Amino acid sequence: MTIVTIVVVTIAYEVTLTALKGQTVGKMAMGIRIARADNGDLPGWGKAIMRWALPDDRRQGWHDKAAATIVLN
Repeated sequence: MTIVTIVVVTIAYEVTLTALKGQTVGKMAMGIRIARADNGDLPGWGKAIMRWALPDDRRQGWHDKAAATIVLN
């Protein structure tokens, strides 16, 4: 599998599910969701892409702060 394929699959999985559902399958299983910090709505495409591009494993990492999203459970 090439790096390009891995990036495309990652974007298709992570970004699409976060933008449209606020959750990946793993987050669904754990009862965690991602929401906009300003109004609690779904992140949408721009914020989901920003979270993917600026990853961090904390509850609200710098990528959440930059995208104005929060992690809820």
